[in-house]
Amino acid sequence: MLIVGPILDGLAGIALPWARKHFFESALAILRKIAGIPLPSILGGYSAIFLAFLFVESLYNPAIIGPLGTAAGGIAVALLIIGAAIYFVMKAYYARQGLDVSLPSKEMPPE
Repeated sequence: MLIVGPILDGLAGIALPWARKHFFESALAILRKIAGIPLPSILGGYSAIFLAFLFVESLYNPAIIGPLGTAAGGIAVALLIIGAAIYFVMKAYYARQGLDVSLPSKEMPPE
């Protein structure tokens, strides 16, 4: 159940060259494209496909990831809800103090 998160990371890797074009363009030239396809998109696609296969396979073979019962599923859903709640509460808290928590993800740190 928790393998869905890394699948979303793979999808983000696919979208990186278009969603954060300035990050992609600042990368080393050799890492940018292979056969005209952006390297993060290739690796993100591979990751998403492999992890989706692993997720489907684990539904049929509990030896891979363990049994997926209602308790495990409930805990996974509860952790997702708690994590999202903490994020939005802290975002609102810092917004009242005048801090924008999205700024660090919009800029590259100085090297």
